[in-house]
Amino acid sequence: MATAEGESEDGPRETKLVLYHFVTSFYSQKARLALIEKRLKYEEHDVSLPLNENTEPWFMRINPSGEVPVLVHGEQILADANSIIDYIEETFTDDSVPRLVPPEDTRAGRRVRYFREILDNLPVAAYTHGCILHPQLTADSMIPSYATAKLKGMIAQTEQTLTKRASEHPDLSEAYMKKQKQLQQQLQQHDDINYMKRLLHDLEETLDFVEKELVQRFKETQESGQQMWLCCESFTAADIALSTLLHRLTFLGLSRRYWGNGIRPHIQNYYTRVQEHPSFKQVRLIQNYYTRVQEHPSFKQVRLIQNYYTRVQEHPSFKQVRLIQNYYTRVQEHPSFKQVLGNVNNILWSAVMPTIFRMVKRRSPHIMTGASVLALSASLMYMYFKRKWVFARGSWLGQRLVMNIWSSSNV
Repeated sequence: MATAEGESEDGPRETKLVLYHFVTSFYSQKARLALIEKRLKYEEHDVSLPLNENTEPWFMRINPSGEVPVLVHGEQILADANSIIDYIEETFTDDSVPRLVPPEDTRAGRRVRYFREILDNLPVAAYTHGCILHPQLTADSMIPSYATAKLKGMIAQTEQTLTKRASEHPDLSEAYMKKQKQLQQQLQQHDDINYMKRLLHDLEETLDFVEKELVQRFKETQESGQQMWLCCESFTAADIALSTLLHRLTFLGLSRRYWGNGIRPHIQNYYTRVQEHPSFKQVRLIQNYYTRVQEHPSFKQVRLIQNYYTRVQEHPSFKQVRLIQNYYTRVQEHPSFKQVLGNVNNILWSAVMPTIFRMVKRRSPHIMTGASVLALSASLMYMYFKRKWVFARGSWLGQRLVMNIWSSSNV
């Protein structure tokens, strides 16, 4: 792994990069694309947005906004994609590491900075949520048909989760309430179809400007036949911003509107070319795999089980039973309880064994008969407790399997 200045390649001072991300998150894709483009090794942790793992206390303590991606490098915590790109660009400066931002005193550097300011500030979250809520604005969307009906319910469930976690973790209460308010505002805005129409109309102007710039790059190299990216001959941070944007618009079903049927042909050529770029292919393949696996029958069945279990946990009667179970689990560890009653297995043995011995003593004309009764009873009890343990262990493993499969997902 390339290391920051002042760190050794193999020594104990080497600090690994740790990325917390979600595979289909737009901003996570930008961060991963930058890390791959710079050929940096990193440890990754998937934070499932549908399971609200981004609002769990452990993650909120890393990033109080509850957003992905987050990059941790030693004591440095970078909590958004653009900051991550800037950080790795400034930190990993070896000659062997590709540059994403040319020097600012060059023409290419000024172009990259200019287009990053434009593209990095586009409201991509609004495009995503708005197109899910209003599928009539799109064509050939890759979003599953059930997403429109489920999105509002997912947001409502997230708000309930935030309220609950705010009460359970007072030190994070302010962060949870801030995120809840943000979700409510976003839903109100994105559910307004006129607001969404204005945003999508404004995007036309931005893409017109990008088209003109790509035309200019084409003219500059027309005689030599050299292919250029958005700002220069190398793939830069501006290309990361543009390529992930075009990929998201395609995913939402907006490609036909913005560059299909001969509209903005240079953008269409750019996107066709960028899809073959090695780092882009690596990021895209992960998302495409998940998009396909969501429609697999076994995955759908597992997801339905997970959704059912998530709902049933909030059912009043289930909560009551669970509270009793939790209480009993705790009370078994109470010193006085253990002293008087001991372990539940010991209780069963102490109750059953005297009865067995009395039966043997009373009804055992031959020693083999008594021994057989003892052996049979002991075997049955062993099988009973083994079965209980295996069943409990199997249930736990089954739940983990569901969670692990589901944690590699999102819209």
